Amino acid sequence: MKKHHYLLLICSIIFSTASASGKKLKVLFLGNSYTYVNNLPQMTANIAASMGDTLVWDINAPGGQQISGHFSDRVSIGKIKQGGWDNVVLQCQSQETALPDNSVQTDVYPYITLLDSVIKRHNPCAETILYMTWGRKNGDADMCAAYTPQWPYFCSYQQMDSIIRVRYTKMANDNKSVVSPVGAVKHYVRLNYPSIELYQSDESHPSVEGTYAAACAFYTTLFGKDASAAKYDGGLSASVAANIRTAAKKVAYDSLSYWNIGKYKLRADFSYTAIGQQVSFKNNSANAISYNWDLGDGQTSTLSAPSHTYANPGTYIVRMIATNTTCADTTYTTLQLNPTEIKGPSSIDDLVFPNPAHDELNIANMMFVNGDCTITILDNIGKLVYRQPGKPQLIQKINIAHLSAGIYYLQVSNTNTRKTFTFIKE
Repeated sequence: MKKHHYLLLICSIIFSTASASGKKLKVLFLGNSYTYVNNLPQMTANIAASMGDTLVWDINAPGGQQISGHFSDRVSIGKIKQGGWDNVVLQCQSQETALPDNSVQTDVYPYITLLDSVIKRHNPCAETILYMTWGRKNGDADMCAAYTPQWPYFCSYQQMDSIIRVRYTKMANDNKSVVSPVGAVKHYVRLNYPSIELYQSDESHPSVEGTYAAACAFYTTLFGKDASAAKYDGGLSASVAANIRTAAKKVAYDSLSYWNIGKYKLRADFSYTAIGQQVSFKNNSANAISYNWDLGDGQTSTLSAPSHTYANPGTYIVRMIATNTTCADTTYTTLQLNPTEIKGPSSIDDLVFPNPAHDELNIANMMFVNGDCTITILDNIGKLVYRQPGKPQLIQKINIAHLSAGIYYLQVSNTNTRKTFTFIKE
């Protein structure tokens, strides 16, 4: 009888996500005093720097400027046309988004759309970000007197803040833009940390605390990251700064999709699972239509989620470029495949991952290597829902996207042995 001895070089199972250590963005801010008071762009840049990111910014923010004024402002249009921006921020005058519908429909909505079209024409990969402002501390008494009773939305903070939020949300959805939820973060601070003063004495412009709240919201909006770990306090006490960052996390970071953060932006991202020198890549990109992979050993792929077996252990830099019709985004990660020599049957047996699983399930089992076997899946009442022969390789990947959510029993069997595993399909 011929004997077979297996010498396997395997490494620990590794789960990893590709992510750059820091991101650099170039952002143009167009607004008025709500943007330039306390230097909101620089405060946002300081928060970013404390998190290992870089914000390069420019600004045009004449005092009292309405959004229509930016469309006719040569400086604003000139800066947009310079091109190369990752994001352009648009901030309306603080009262105009709380005016009655007919005024907003004539003097606000069309100019957001016009500016957005100029941004897209000269910066096809840029996102337009709408800077949601806030209600005056106690409402706007002059505007309340002028518009009541037909339009009471200036008469209290709550009413003014609510209508401003409605208007910015509508503009973002109508123009496929992003909201920087500054007003919503401040609303949370007012409710949960009432001792934090967000206003200057005019009850309109932001205090340093108010600008710090805005900067935390903008950091999350621009970089898609949680600002609560930032090490820059903006000159505030550590406790006040931490409370404001908590508000930004609760409102902005925990509800990214509500504010359209990341919803429309092209994003390259992937994770991987490695067993031995066999690596399976999972594509986590957004809004892409094609992919180009450099697997780091001279091999390439255009598959959405390739699998690859490396000839030798070592360190490999893997690059993925995700593209849509006009733009490309690139991400990298480093694979470190460090082998351990194991002779004979391996303890890597009986491994099913991820568990719970969504679309794909991986099985690592020596039975695949040692001989012919079959993979079957039974549902929780014992009905056969999947069957296929195993391949002669240590790891098998099977597609379970067609299965309904629930508990399943996976069996790997040959003529002599049957092994059963339980997994959850999400």
